[in-house]
Amino acid sequence: MEFSDEIFAITVRDELLRQLYCYIKELPDGAREIMELSVLGLSGPEIAEKLGITIHTVKTQKNRSFKYLREKLKDSVLLFLI
Repeated sequence: MEFSDEIFAITVRDELLRQLYCYIKELPDGAREIMELSVLGLSGPEIAEKLGITIHTVKTQKNRSFKYLREKLKDSVLLFLI
């Protein structure tokens, strides 16, 4: 069975999203909650208000989380480029 470029792209995207959500679940509780709310579309100030924390805490946790997620996903992205 031969895959079209579109089906391949969708498959790669879906797999990367699946892995992303798995890695988000590995984050510490506070960082995980911030990332989950961010994925749902809440802004930094909305997340801060909802969780009762400062915007600085939101930004710090998101930056740490993005660094962690980039590191975890880098091998996955490279694997798909082979």
